[in-house]
Amino acid sequence: MDSDIGPIYFKDFAKDYVQKDMKLEVNPKTQLIVFKNARELIDSSVSIVDWDKVNASSSVSGEC
Repeated sequence: MDSDIGPIYFKDFAKDYVQKDMKLEVNPKTQLIVFKNARELIDSSVSIVDWDKVNASSSVSGEC
């Protein structure tokens, strides 16, 4: 799915929850990133992964 921050990847079973007005917000109490739509909270602890960085570091460690 395209977004303001770039492509967002998700598993097929999550398609039922995808809507137009989805948001990532910081929970002020826990300081965790939450993912929600207009109807419900989808994930209360979102991990953001830079796959380019992960792939680059695994390539480097694989050369040793």
